[in-house]
Amino acid sequence: MYQKPSSDRIGTSLSGLVALLAAALAIAGCGGNAFPLSNTYRTPEALIEAALVAVEAEDGEALRALLVSQEEFEQYVWPVLPDRNNTQLEFFWGTMAMNTRKGVRQLEHNYGGIPIEIVSIEMPPEEELESYENFTFHVGVNVVVRRLDTGEEGGLPSFDGLLEYGGRWKLLNYDEL
Repeated sequence: MYQKPSSDRIGTSLSGLVALLAAALAIAGCGGNAFPLSNTYRTPEALIEAALVAVEAEDGEALRALLVSQEEFEQYVWPVLPDRNNTQLEFFWGTMAMNTRKGVRQLEHNYGGIPIEIVSIEMPPEEELESYENFTFHVGVNVVVRRLDTGEEGGLPSFDGLLEYGGRWKLLNYDEL
């Protein structure tokens, strides 16, 4: 049975929680600074697996949470891209967001509720990567999946663009099928 902590235990619990959080950040190598991107994964496989779980659960919000947000893009990606000198951010982001919305709808429509597993992930060759000071674009990722209900295998082009930032992974966009 739950017992409300006494006020003297609350202070002890809170200070213990703060100490635990500080230790976790130090172990993670953050040096007290939070990682600048939210909802990242340690590997591309873990990221794509999270997206497939969201597709099966028909959770569009979870699918969108795996994407680089507009704020993250504006603050951490756009300032170092060569396109920023020739293209307005609003145009670039708007085009990418529109294509992503279409890709999410198609992904949900074609695969929503269907259990899918990863068969393989083929990353683009090193010479095709776009690398910058803090991040790398991995465009042309080839994901092969298997439907668990039918055993059918095939490529799933939705995960074409991945962003690797500080050793962590996030989806850049969902490509149209």
